[in-house]
Amino acid sequence: MDTQSTLTTNKNLMAMEEWLELFAYEPFEFVDGEKTPMSASVAGSNYTAGVLQEALILAVKSRKLGEVMSEASFAFVKSPQWVRKSLIPDLAFVGADKLANYRAETPDWKTLPYTIIPDLVVEIVSPTDRKSDVRRKVTRYLEEGISLVWVVDYINEVVDVFTAHGGHELRRGDTLTAGDIIPGFELTLETLFA
Repeated sequence: MDTQSTLTTNKNLMAMEEWLELFAYEPFEFVDGEKTPMSASVAGSNYTAGVLQEALILAVKSRKLGEVMSEASFAFVKSPQWVRKSLIPDLAFVGADKLANYRAETPDWKTLPYTIIPDLVVEIVSPTDRKSDVRRKVTRYLEEGISLVWVVDYINEVVDVFTAHGGHELRRGDTLTAGDIIPGFELTLETLFA
């Protein structure tokens, strides 16, 4: 399929049908009319994502607070037929009520990318990631209304925490929390970066 067909018609939108077809061949993110293929991850990022995902699931599952997702596709749509942006965070969390409403209102949700705004997204920084690209991604998440963004840099053992009100950095000795999004969630950076 000619990937330029939709982009020529409307450079900042892609038909959902075309998005699904292209995504089946190669996962990608779609922003400002450009497709960016997803790069392969390395062992350090996989390990760190696994530790964090396990901790999040333990905090969420027993209290039925929502779902933790790994490398889920989120399509931000203009309408159900048109994707204006798609992003794939390393991890995401969506609260139970929001997820239940979404699934009730979207009968074919199992065959589509998520078209819901997650409450929390996590980006694990890999050695090949450029800081400017990661910062742009954080800005895009916040612009879409995502409440909490964590950027985890396992090489430097730092977690940057972002909300609409600003950001701060956590280092060894600090504890990662999710505030009202996942009440009671706590993970020391010593445990995360063990």
